Amino acid sequence: MNTTQINEILKLDIKDRINLVEIIWDSLADSSEKFELTESQKNELDERLKDYNENPEQGISWDELANKLRNGKCHKSDNKKKS
Repeated sequence: MNTTQINEILKLDIKDRINLVEIIWDSLADSSEKFELTESQKNELDERLKDYNENPEQGISWDELANKLRNGKCHKSDNKKKS
């Protein structure tokens, strides 16, 4: 992918960019190519799963997140951990 293509993608409105990300993500899931996680990635996933298991009420489903993103109702401050 070249700079021109990237710049054209970045000109898309947020809803179209989210849709593009979903299409790309789905294509990765459908791919027969396998990849290995790094040790750091495995540790991060383990930590996130531990956090979720300890506080499941703090998480939201993918559908909820996607809807918030589509409606422009997802802000960085929404993602801060509650103490």
